[in-house]
Amino acid sequence: MAERIGVSTPLTKLALKLGLKMEDAERFTAMNRMNGQVSTEGTMRMLHTWKNKTLVNKQWATLEAALIDADLAGIADKFSSMVEEKARKVPRSSMGLRSKLVDPDGDEEEPRREELPDKMREKQRRELTEELRELRVIGMIEVLERIYTDPARFTDGILLQKRDFQPGLKRRDRSSSSFSPMENSRHDIFSSPMARNHWRRVIVSGSNTAKLTALCRSLSNDWATQNTASGILSEQQHLFELSANDIKPKQTIESAIKHQLFSDLDEVDEALIRQLLKDMPQAITILIDGFNGKNCGDSIMDVLSGRTLQEVTVMVTTRPRSAKRLDLMAPGVYDRIDMY
Repeated sequence: MAERIGVSTPLTKLALKLGLKMEDAERFTAMNRMNGQVSTEGTMRMLHTWKNKTLVNKQWATLEAALIDADLAGIADKFSSMVEEKARKVPRSSMGLRSKLVDPDGDEEEPRREELPDKMREKQRRELTEELRELRVIGMIEVLERIYTDPARFTDGILLQKRDFQPGLKRRDRSSSSFSPMENSRHDIFSSPMARNHWRRVIVSGSNTAKLTALCRSLSNDWATQNTASGILSEQQHLFELSANDIKPKQTIESAIKHQLFSDLDEVDEALIRQLLKDMPQAITILIDGFNGKNCGDSIMDVLSGRTLQEVTVMVTTRPRSAKRLDLMAPGVYDRIDMY
């Protein structure tokens, strides 16, 4: 769809019809013509931004209406027919009951009237279970966005904890063990080619723990507000920010996420979190702030070292001594970043 919409003039109008702000619409439009090159990057990001904030069962109807209002009715018709064609391929209950079964000799048999309804009931149960799961996941995202944008997180006595904290950062070149300054500060942590293509484990070390916490909170705010400057971080489906000091000795990562972020949300349990980590690892980022070498048990250490959840992106903040310990424990696993 992004390719068909392209970089056309109605893009800004479409963004507004989808409920996005004017400044966001203009930013996405400008992204299609960056550095002298024309692409559909901005259109793609606009659609992802809208999709992540829209209930699944309302997405197509909302998008179709917005396309028509933005003078893109042809695209709406094209994709509407695709949706209808897909729907026609799904057997209805009435069709299933009236269908015939053919035996190996070619003779028609009467439908197995008891078996077919059972199969359809099981299919409907699975569909309902999946729909309920999607609603629970949407509820998780809404809770996380509310937590990460709470003004109290940025005015709780630590002056450095502002929403746009831009510390001095430098990344280690593994081939030479030298460090290179990161021009765009925190926005380069997950957006540089090296971070994007090679690393799923990141250590950010520094002697000022308040600044490290400020960094985590600013990154979480970037995700919650879908700050496009943060690159792929804003496009992640979930971001879980945890305090290492609040992790219990024998807790699993699922238990820590549940108790630190969703303790008041009964419909979100450890089983759901475990399923998400299994089903969409590359769409999840975990931030663990304040690791000191002693405040994480064996299960969490397996995650930190990359022995488990290898495809989930995990960033750890810690002091230099603990960073060195992690690096020695899991050589070649970490992207090392120093704060100065």
